[in-house]
Amino acid sequence: MEELMRRYQAPLTRYLYRLLSSREDVEETLLDVFARVWLNASRFHFHASVNTWLYRIALNRACDLVRARRSRPQTVECTDGAQLTGSLDAEREALQRLIQGERALKLQRALDRLTAQDRSLLIYYYYEDMDYDEIQEITRMSYSVLKTRMKRARERLRRIVEPA
Repeated sequence: MEELMRRYQAPLTRYLYRLLSSREDVEETLLDVFARVWLNASRFHFHASVNTWLYRIALNRACDLVRARRSRPQTVECTDGAQLTGSLDAEREALQRLIQGERALKLQRALDRLTAQDRSLLIYYYYEDMDYDEIQEITRMSYSVLKTRMKRARERLRRIVEPA
């Protein structure tokens, strides 16, 4: 467990910040992820990679947190119909701490305007450096569906960014 936390705490924290934007929500969700890993370690299927298993748990826990806190402003739909939400102030604070430079800030704002599914796919691929196989395991999409959705997500992001 210590080794898993050592390896994956920082990448999962970055990933959760991009989904939730609130430090408190990220910390709560991260603790919940590792607690779930500990409790469900015996259910891990060794044909899957630990990396994709952890990211899938993180995504599910983030969506669960959002479902529990639907009363917040700013909503973005999750892949399973849940809504990811975050306080605008917390988002700006997190962005200022994590992303330096005006161009990166504009990109993050554009990402925030995408659906949670589009945003997750782009984060997995570009920020977390996952390949399509890993993303397929997390999202449970076929290769052709994933490829199509990635293309559409890039196009939607481009339409948001180009006017800026």
